[in-house]
Amino acid sequence: MSYFYTFIPSCFQQVQKIEAKLPYLIGYIYCLGASFCTSLRNMFVRRAYDVPHFQLFFLRVLSLCIIMHFILKWQRQPLVTSYKKINRLLVIIGLTGTVGGACSFYGFQVVPLNEATVIFQTQPVIASFLAVFLLKENFDFIQILSAIFCTIGILLVSKPSFLFGDLGNSPIEKNNEKTTGSLSLLLAALAIGFQSIFVKKVVSFVNSNLSVFYIGLIPSIFGSFLMVLEGVKPMTFDEWIVMTYIIVLGFFAQVLYNRSYRFGDAGKIVMMGYSQIIFGFVLDVLVLGSTLDSFSVIGALFVFGCVFLRLFKLWRDKAKE
Repeated sequence: MSYFYTFIPSCFQQVQKIEAKLPYLIGYIYCLGASFCTSLRNMFVRRAYDVPHFQLFFLRVLSLCIIMHFILKWQRQPLVTSYKKINRLLVIIGLTGTVGGACSFYGFQVVPLNEATVIFQTQPVIASFLAVFLLKENFDFIQILSAIFCTIGILLVSKPSFLFGDLGNSPIEKNNEKTTGSLSLLLAALAIGFQSIFVKKVVSFVNSNLSVFYIGLIPSIFGSFLMVLEGVKPMTFDEWIVMTYIIVLGFFAQVLYNRSYRFGDAGKIVMMGYSQIIFGFVLDVLVLGSTLDSFSVIGALFVFGCVFLRLFKLWRDKAKE
């Protein structure tokens, strides 16, 4: 047990040393790692199709709240700050997490993983625009190109009927469910976009783990009511295994996301979230066995171009120094 108490602090010290050596890059690395964990989590959400989505959502945020409570207690961090403004922002972060999480869990259950990932990745563009107005960050040319590429990619992947007509690939009921899921994902992207801005404001003043705690606490309260209203399904052993993966991956994703905003502009770092497009496509084809059409592939390439442009600009800027 004594080894455990010495091992954990030493790990934190090593992480801090790495952060000190790569202050300009570590935020992007954290966001890429979070995107990979999120893509895996979304894949398991898709595989848990028979479990009500609000039940999945509640179990995920409740576990996040419990884990972060013990971590904050171990770090001797208070759960409420002495600043009323920060406390209000923490509650708002939790509320946006409620909307974003509940909507995304539904969308990822009814929309194919590769397409759902692309639609959900409107969130970086939303966050970038919000960062300009709310955080007074600069909106550079790369972000403008990223917004254009993202819009084209989403249209190609989601293939709205007003542009592509009825492709006739699925029953009407399935198309209606997919449309509802797509709209739900867009709402989730808007909510998470706002959440990213508020997290960036908060982590400049308090421990980033405190914001993660509220992302678990507030949604747990509202999620319990949503779960009861939708209905609770007894879960099988295999479904509990899948749920465990969702909890663990969701925990690491949230911690890495919130930590990343300490090391740079939110509008720029969040662009790394587009890497979920590639992760999602690979997992969808290799693990879930989905088939891809040419529109979806081209759309994903457009969106992935955003990641390349951001990394290229970062490399060019550092080469000039």
